[in-house]
Amino acid sequence: MNSKDNLHKNHRKRVKEKFNNSNLDSFAEHEILEFVLFYAIPYKDTNPIAHQLINHFGSLSNVFNADKDELEKFVSEHVAILIKLIPSVNKILMKENNKKRPRLNGFMDSINYAKNFFAGETQELVFIVCLDNKNQVKATKCISKGTTNQAIVDTKLLTKFILQKDLDRIIITHNHPTGTASPSDQDLLFTKHIITTLSPLGIEVLDHIIISEKDSFSFAHSGILQKIYQTFISSQNSTFSKQTKTSVLNKNMKYKIK
Repeated sequence: MNSKDNLHKNHRKRVKEKFNNSNLDSFAEHEILEFVLFYAIPYKDTNPIAHQLINHFGSLSNVFNADKDELEKFVSEHVAILIKLIPSVNKILMKENNKKRPRLNGFMDSINYAKNFFAGETQELVFIVCLDNKNQVKATKCISKGTTNQAIVDTKLLTKFILQKDLDRIIITHNHPTGTASPSDQDLLFTKHIITTLSPLGIEVLDHIIISEKDSFSFAHSGILQKIYQTFISSQNSTFSKQTKTSVLNKNMKYKIK
């Protein structure tokens, strides 16, 4: 074995050790793809190929969501199939995880659960996570599919779904496919509207979680959720009536969140 072969072998060994020590948390996008390609291209440096794919498609998630025919312009069919296999397997695992009905006892549990919905997604999605009184997941539903930077939520349909399921506590979560998880003004406005709509119905919004490729954000952990509730409670001067409930249900609001 020549020195080049030794260098190649040692590099792959170091990458595997890095993964064993930190999973993928400390990997750059091209390093993740390079690592994946180890298992389809055993005797070649996969770093340049990873860079080429990400540069062409724009991001790691775009590579995994690319059409197989497009991928084959750069790699063999064997490699393209492996790339397409990973998000397909992830979707199956996500469905299996959702069936287990985990208990979400804090914002980190909620964040880790929410991440399952958005892996590899390039469009903005909004999910509602429905919980019982022990914070165990009863159901999840995607309530909006948008573009790369916004989604529209019909709050009338959202409210009807919650009432039909006889729910009393929910978590809202959506993703920012590009940029960071920092909430936009529209995200804040949407959260305020959901709380003021659902609170009179006896339904508690436990959190609004935002997930991006780089980080995550919890309205509850940040203290914003509590401030919204305090403002809402202080503004209530009368008992909630049946007439008010009817007006809430008939209020057809569509919110754009970014």
